[in-house]
Amino acid sequence: MCVVTLSTLVPHAVSEEVEDTDEIREARDEREDARTAQLEAKIELEFIEAEDLEVVEALAAATELVDLQQAKVDAATQRLRAAEEALVEAELALAWARDDIELLRKQAVAAAIESYVGLSDDRAVAWLNADDATEAAHKVAVLDALGTDTFDVLDQLKAVEELQAGLLEQANGGRDEATSIEGLLAVALGDLEAKQDIQVALKAEVDIRRERWEEALAGAEAEEERLSNWIRAEQDRIEAELRRAREAALGVPRSQPGIVGNGGWAWPTGGGVASGFGQRLHPILGYYRLHGGLDIGGAQGQAIWAAHDGVVALAGWNGGYGNSVIIGHGEATTTLYAHMSAFAVSTGQYVTAGQVIGYVGSTGLSTGPHLHFEVRVNGAPVDPRPYLP
Repeated sequence: MCVVTLSTLVPHAVSEEVEDTDEIREARDEREDARTAQLEAKIELEFIEAEDLEVVEALAAATELVDLQQAKVDAATQRLRAAEEALVEAELALAWARDDIELLRKQAVAAAIESYVGLSDDRAVAWLNADDATEAAHKVAVLDALGTDTFDVLDQLKAVEELQAGLLEQANGGRDEATSIEGLLAVALGDLEAKQDIQVALKAEVDIRRERWEEALAGAEAEEERLSNWIRAEQDRIEAELRRAREAALGVPRSQPGIVGNGGWAWPTGGGVASGFGQRLHPILGYYRLHGGLDIGGAQGQAIWAAHDGVVALAGWNGGYGNSVIIGHGEATTTLYAHMSAFAVSTGQYVTAGQVIGYVGSTGLSTGPHLHFEVRVNGAPVDPRPYLP
């Protein structure tokens, strides 16, 4: 008697997702935790005191954190889906195994009855010495298997019962794993929501600053055009005042506390260049615009020196430049000193290279104490570097 059961059509093991080894997973988690700590440190800002670049970098860090957390959520979701699919497969295989067991037990009884009907002497002894029908069927089946090609139903029954035990253990483990992943996913989703809230707050701060900068720079561009036009319009007057001032200064001792180079030009204040002349990427607006001079670092109240001999064409408030001094040097060349805290000269005064003309401050469109220094030819900004010592 040949028996074909449902278990012969079912895989004997449920497919499982290939996972990283514990060592690889731990190493990856440690690396991600370290990166997360770095990013979280970067987004802890006091908006009031934060520089624009710091806010932009914090937003970038928050965005990266959100992406990392989203990746964790996606990975946990994928693992949960795989675990749920494996659990369904295991439960289905388990149900089939149960059906197989029931069918095999019925076939074992049938085999026992069949054996009883046609008992040989040996089989009769086996039957009579058995305690129940199942044991009798097993003994008779063993005798039949020794003498015939009859399929051993009880051996198959034992194999299916062993399969059932393995599937049951696998299904229980799958349920535990799914429950565990659900908990991890809930935590990951909570972390993702918190990080998204931070990202939204930083994005709102960047938007507020962008709007302010757009308004300020629109005004600054208009001010720049006005200043260039003013210098060109006043060029003849400046040249005339410069000639008169130079004639009046003949024989007058020069006041030169600053260091004057061989070309007659002086470095305009103590400190190095924090930002040079040329196209500069604005951290908030995200596009390049001309930085028309040198930003030279300096402490609040530090002395500012005239870069070259000339006449003061302007000493006063100058829009986004704040408190400013403009000095005409002849040959359509002027220098501009911006963001001063206070003046040491007045309009129309003749000054010499290295003379104190004012003091470092942060007036106008400025984020901190420094000197913004420009050289202009025919009213247009040029690179100051070739002029300075």
